Amino acid sequence: METSYKVENQSDHDQVMRLINDRKKPNAILRLLMNAFEGYRQSKKLGWSRPWNKYNLTNFQSFKVYKEKDQDLIAFANRIVKQECSDISIEALEFADYLMNECDSLMAFIFLHDYVEEGQKFEGATLSLGCKNNKRYRDRIDIIVESPVIDGVSQGFERMRVYIDPYTAVRGPMWSGISWPEADQVSSQLFDRLSAISSDWQAKKECQWNHWTSDYIDYFGPRKEFIQNSFFFQGH
Repeated sequence: METSYKVENQSDHDQVMRLINDRKKPNAILRLLMNAFEGYRQSKKLGWSRPWNKYNLTNFQSFKVYKEKDQDLIAFANRIVKQECSDISIEALEFADYLMNECDSLMAFIFLHDYVEEGQKFEGATLSLGCKNNKRYRDRIDIIVESPVIDGVSQGFERMRVYIDPYTAVRGPMWSGISWPEADQVSSQLFDRLSAISSDWQAKKECQWNHWTSDYIDYFGPRKEFIQNSFFFQGH
């Protein structure tokens, strides 16, 4: 059916979701369906994906973060938003404070990734915090810490990106920022912590996040090349 690979409205969404859940199509068709499905959900903020963790990127590890057990990670996020996002709007700051400290349904994940931006390679980690909004939608904050990869060698933490993105009718985030922090900043400490987690949690099944659907999403998969001096798990 021609509409199988285009999801343009809620009816298409529901139909494709049924096809995906049935898992009766060949893998190649499931992959096409899944990416069309994800594209629609992303545009409506129905799911977890956002443009900055989808394009030119491979997530090679995914972990669950537990609010009570992993309070240090929530504390890192709080400090970074308050101390390192210097030009953040009051509206975005208030939203971030609510999501991180008051939302009863807070969900959190860590995604480890390889990323290419205008020919420049990076390896990095995302601390992603989210909250349900009217059951179907997601509010979200992403803090991304990255190391540039030059001539196959990872250089160490240099760049942070922050996206504060509650569900609204507007497609883009409420606020976003990019910075190159000094070595003594909290963001550098977060990079070191997520680097350690990449190795330490790899063998902990209770910490790993995976879902069969990720097998059919383009931006999930193993690392495509070996990186010297990598700060993250290399897969061996």
